[in-house]
Amino acid sequence: MIYVITHKEFDDSIVPSDGYKVLHVGSNKNCKEYYLRDDTGDNISSLNPYYCELTGLYWIWKNSEESPEDLVGLVHYRRYFATKRSNLRYAYFGELPKPLEYGQMKTVIKDADTVILPERSRNIYSLETAYAINHNIEDLRILRKAIEDNCPEYLKEFDQVFKGHYFYGYNMMVCRKCVLDSYCEWLFPLMKTVENGIDMDQKSDSYQRRIYGFLSERLLQVWVLHNQYKIRTFEVFNTEERTDIGAVKLLKKIKSYDLKVKRIIRNDILNSQNKKYHI
Repeated sequence: MIYVITHKEFDDSIVPSDGYKVLHVGSNKNCKEYYLRDDTGDNISSLNPYYCELTGLYWIWKNSEESPEDLVGLVHYRRYFATKRSNLRYAYFGELPKPLEYGQMKTVIKDADTVILPERSRNIYSLETAYAINHNIEDLRILRKAIEDNCPEYLKEFDQVFKGHYFYGYNMMVCRKCVLDSYCEWLFPLMKTVENGIDMDQKSDSYQRRIYGFLSERLLQVWVLHNQYKIRTFEVFNTEERTDIGAVKLLKKIKSYDLKVKRIIRNDILNSQNKKYHI
């Protein structure tokens, strides 16, 4: 089953009837009656403001009925996997793609050593520097220490990922249920350890309090690399905006001169030895 994570009612006519179910997360009561909810059974739904879609992932881990060999996945109410061809048509002509069919995913994942992730994107800066710019670098230092203390065998991949420039976003993954269970068994105890070191009162707003969702987006790549899973990628389309290719990319090029100036200024800062930007 592919679970479509949402925190509100939405136009779910795009959700395929075969192999997909909507899972509502968090305490918002604005929810259709037929949605699954992450505040039932064994759950951490109350932590949704900090864990984002991870409260849905936790619910799937603890409560879903798939067998270990069944296919299971997580997408969003506005973000779905799609083929490159359909994404190109979306970018150039505005033709909304159909989410990747459950049967197509089963064809790709023929065994338990394969996972589907979003097409990776390349950052201008390393992931640690990008995190420092957008969030608080101290979060990563606490996370690295937690890995060093609890699963030091992952440190090599952790450093590799955060020194690198590539990123699989959105906490979206499709795999066998036994693989998802293994990931959750590693991820959630680690997040609990990080919780003990984070002062949430120091987070400036509700966006910055979504720290565990931000961290896990990066950690998924660490876990997949360490465990040497085969990665198959598909592009992701957003129902609320055009894809960042084709027509949209052309519009961004019009502003390229302004972007170059900003990057020169930013790089002057980042090329210093200022510890602020490094783990």
